[in-house]
Amino acid sequence: MGRARLLIAAIIALVAIVTYYGSTSVNPLTGETQRVAMSPEQVAEAGYDPRAMIRVMGVLAKASGGSRQPEFVSTHPAPENRAARIREEIARHLPGGVPGGLIK
Repeated sequence: MGRARLLIAAIIALVAIVTYYGSTSVNPLTGETQRVAMSPEQVAEAGYDPRAMIRVMGVLAKASGGSRQPEFVSTHPAPENRAARIREEIARHLPGGVPGGLIK
């Protein structure tokens, strides 16, 4: 039950962020990278644990089964690259660590 709640919370957070910001850039890959950069702090402010976004990227990578097109022709960064960027942004935006009491 705990893992299911975590996945649901992470998906809701990602959908909310992507829906809110939309895709306004000419290069969707750049826009997606920018949204990842803004996400961790906003996800935490909304009450969700931004580390859940990393786990969602793992689910996406596993679901693809390794059969993805090259990132340079994709509209989204590869899940592995997005997870690495999310880790960097969590460290940058939340230098004191992820606050406790967030929905995981």
